[in-house]
Amino acid sequence: MRGLLRLLVLVAVVVGGYLLLDYYEIQGLGVLPFRTNTPTTTPPIPTTPVVRQATPETITVATWKLNAWGSNTALAAATLPVVAQVAGRFDILALQDVQAAGPELLTQLVKILNASGAVYDYTLSPRVGRPPHQRQAAFVFNSAVVELDRSSQYVIDDPDDLLLWEPFVAPFRVR
Repeated sequence: MRGLLRLLVLVAVVVGGYLLLDYYEIQGLGVLPFRTNTPTTTPPIPTTPVVRQATPETITVATWKLNAWGSNTALAAATLPVVAQVAGRFDILALQDVQAAGPELLTQLVKILNASGAVYDYTLSPRVGRPPHQRQAAFVFNSAVVELDRSSQYVIDDPDDLLLWEPFVAPFRVR
């Protein structure tokens, strides 16, 4: 009975995968970088990111939960070129789950982005959440394309403590 159930599940997964790929087009997979796990054959990550060229009609916004970015300072510093490669593709990148002790990682990230002639900046929320699991959020943005109203940014108030981490709001204007 168990063998039959496993076989039915396997057939359902294969048929479902086939139907998904046959009837739908998954866009964007061509731009995802793939690397092997063999360190000797992996090319080095470029230190200068490719920065998206701005257009007057649109801006690009993304969000990324970096899974405790900054809690391990050495690891976070090693990931900076990868984060810069991703950040350079967007006009605004919202970073979640920042745990760095200070703004140094974001300062270094912006320095890497700006090495190519871009004009990126960032804003960092105060620590939110319940101790000892407090986090920060940040926006890394292309200041040649958008302008941040720093006087109007805020953290949403949660007086009943219903949220694990209160959202960080930052108003931007397109230049």
